[in-house]
Amino acid sequence: MICRLLGVIANKSVEFRFSFKKIKHLGERNREGWGIGWYEHSGKANIKKEGCSAIESEIYDSLSERIYSHLIIEHVRWATTGQIGKANSHPFEFNNWIFAHNGSVSRDLLFEQLKQGYRDGLMGDCTDSEVYFRFLLQSINEQGGDAVHGILCGLEKIYRIDEDGAYNFLLSDGKHLYAYRDGHSLYILKRSILIPMTTVILKHCQRRHNYY
Repeated sequence: MICRLLGVIANKSVEFRFSFKKIKHLGERNREGWGIGWYEHSGKANIKKEGCSAIESEIYDSLSERIYSHLIIEHVRWATTGQIGKANSHPFEFNNWIFAHNGSVSRDLLFEQLKQGYRDGLMGDCTDSEVYFRFLLQSINEQGGDAVHGILCGLEKIYRIDEDGAYNFLLSDGKHLYAYRDGHSLYILKRSILIPMTTVILKHCQRRHNYY
């Protein structure tokens, strides 16, 4: 069993009720948490999540009807590390970035690579995914804010540390949506030719990174 991810970016703010209804039913199998991240018109990141199945949630349906945004990231969780609960459900937010992960990484080894500013707020029971998120943001910062180069450099470092991990993720700063696939299917739907040029698809193949 694996977690499930959904990322959507649009040219303007829209409703996502149809997409939410589809992924909600995946909560029948992915029961350890759900979460939705989105951006307001002002660019401010928002996160709403729980440590229960989306199917069992008392707020999921009403929330999905209220969200109006140009970008969302949604996740339903199948827990591998970290306790089941709101704090360890995805997505995560840090410095107005939103991140969700499908897979597993060596939490302790990655945590050792984090500088103090990127360790802030990480609890002892934090998930490997949240440490992975902080590591990628640290790498982006080390590359002068170049997100694509920072992500790829970070991934190269991670593979040297833990080549057996699984690293699929969705990441956004509110303007761009970055999607990375490593060993699992990545499905992309384009509604029209007007899809904004702010979606970056990254794929790992034979330890080489390709992005489009």
